[in-house]
Amino acid sequence: DRRKVTSHTTTDATILRKHYAEVREAGFAVSQGDYAVDVAAVAAPVLDDQGVAIASISMGGPANGFREPALAEIVEQVQHAAKELTARMGYYYL
Repeated sequence: DRRKVTSHTTTDATILRKHYAEVREAGFAVSQGDYAVDVAAVAAPVLDDQGVAIASISMGGPANGFREPALAEIVEQVQHAAKELTARMGYYYL
């Protein structure tokens, strides 16, 4: 069971499975106050040479800095860094 840390923490397994599917499709995750009310983060996977996630890279900070239009730029930068690390692992996106 997942415990509720803040009022933004999702604990429902069905909702979490849907969210995880959306994250896999998008290629990144955004956390807005899930673990600390005023903290946000963006994360993207680093893949090995077979395309399997082996790590992630993230950027976090005060939640007020993770709103549009800055959020889109942060997502782009985190994804770019993850893709660069992934390429170094031998996997290349088509």
